[in-house]
Amino acid sequence: MSDPTPNHAAALAQAREFAQAKRYVDAERAYRLVLADAPDAIEALRFVAMATLARGETAEAVALLDRAVRADRSDPTLLRDLGVAYKAAGALDSARYVLQRGIELAPEFAEVRLHMAHALELDKRPELALPTYFRAILEAQRHQVWLDEASTPPHLLDLVRHAFRYVATGRSALFEAAIAPHRAGLPGGALTRVERALAIYLGDSGERPLDPRQKPTFLFVPDLSSAPTVATHAFPWVGALDAKTSALRAELDAVMATREGFEVIGGAPPTAFAFSLAPAPQNATGEELAYWFVERGVEYEANATRCPQTASALANLPLVTIRGHGPDARYAVLTPGAETPTRNARSNARPLAVLPLRLSGDAGLVVGGETIPLTEGRTVVVDGSFGYAFFNRGSEPFGALVFEVWQPDLSAAERAALTDITAVAVDFDTRAAND
Repeated sequence: MSDPTPNHAAALAQAREFAQAKRYVDAERAYRLVLADAPDAIEALRFVAMATLARGETAEAVALLDRAVRADRSDPTLLRDLGVAYKAAGALDSARYVLQRGIELAPEFAEVRLHMAHALELDKRPELALPTYFRAILEAQRHQVWLDEASTPPHLLDLVRHAFRYVATGRSALFEAAIAPHRAGLPGGALTRVERALAIYLGDSGERPLDPRQKPTFLFVPDLSSAPTVATHAFPWVGALDAKTSALRAELDAVMATREGFEVIGGAPPTAFAFSLAPAPQNATGEELAYWFVERGVEYEANATRCPQTASALANLPLVTIRGHGPDARYAVLTPGAETPTRNARSNARPLAVLPLRLSGDAGLVVGGETIPLTEGRTVVVDGSFGYAFFNRGSEPFGALVFEVWQPDLSAAERAALTDITAVAVDFDTRAAND
C-alpha cells in the first residue's frame, strides 16, 4: 500500500467525523472514497463491510472483509467479522474455517467462540455447538463480561441470551439421559438427593450446604452427614487395612528412601470457591510429596509395581471409581516444616480416608478449621469438602495413605447414578476445554 495522499487523509478524517456523529450513510460514502485511494485500508474495509452486511448485502461484505484479512492475517477481530459475514451468507464451512483461525490466534476471545458455536448450531452439529457455547460463556465470564445485561455489548445481547438458553437446555438433556436409566425399577424418590445435587450443579437450584465451611469444588449432595469427620464403624474394611500398617509402612519407607516415583506438590489446585480456613504456612521449609497409585482414575503402574502390598491393599478397597475423575489414592508425605494449603475435595459424597503410616511429633490434619486427632496405624475418614490441610511441625517425616471412598449414607443406586452423571460432566468439560 502506498503512503496516504492528502486526499486520503482528508477523506479518512471526514469519515471518522461522520461515524462519530452517527451519520452512518455519510460515513460509508466517505470511507468508500478512502478505499478508492487506498484499496487495502483496513478501517475503511471493515466499516463499509459491516454497513453492507447490515443491509443484507452479504456477498460484498465477504469480499471486503476478505481483503481486510489478507491485509492483516493476525487480527482475530477481522476473522470474527469475516466469520460473521460468511455465516450470514450461509457459507458455514467457510465461517467455521476463519472462526477457528480466530480462536487459534486468541483462545481467550469469547466472542469468536460464540460465533463459532452459532455456526455449528446452524450446521446442525449440536454435539460440537453445545461445548463451544459453554466455553464461550466461561471465557467471557472469566473476563467479567456476559454476567448480566449491563456487562453484555448490546449487539451481542440476543445471541448471548440464546447461548445461555442453549447451554442450559443441552446440558440438562445430557444429564437427564444419564440419570434416567437409574430410575427404572426404583421407588419414587429413591434418587431425590442425586437429582437435587444435579440441580445445584446446573445452577437450577439455590440450595446450599447448611454449614458454610462445606464448599465442594464439583458436586454437593444434600442431606448427607454434615460433619468434618465420618465414623469409621460405617466402613467394614477399616480394621483389615489398619492391620497391614507395619507391612505398608516398611514398603513405603523403602521407596521414600530413594524418592523414586515421588512428586513434589507445588500448591493448591484451582477450585470453584475462594476458601481457606487453615493459616498460611509461615516460613515453611519442608516439602509436600505425593506417591500416586491412582490419580483421577489413572493408574501409576510403576509405583504399584514397586509397592505390591500397598497396591494390593488398595485394589481390595471399595474406592470411588469414575472414568476420568476417580479414584485418587496416594501416599502423602510431609517433610519437617511442611504445611499444605487448604484444599477442598470435589464432592461431599466422596470423603477421604487417611491412614497415618509414619507419625511423630507435631504433625496432623486440619479439616474445616478443626485439628483431627491422628494415631499411627488407625484410619480416619474426613469430609474434605470442608477444606483440609496437612501439617508437619515435627522433626521427622509424616506419611499417610490417602484415598477416596463413597459416603456410607449413599445407597448403591445413588452411587451408580452419581458415577454416571460425573462421567458425563467430565466428558462434557473435557470437550469444552479442548474445542
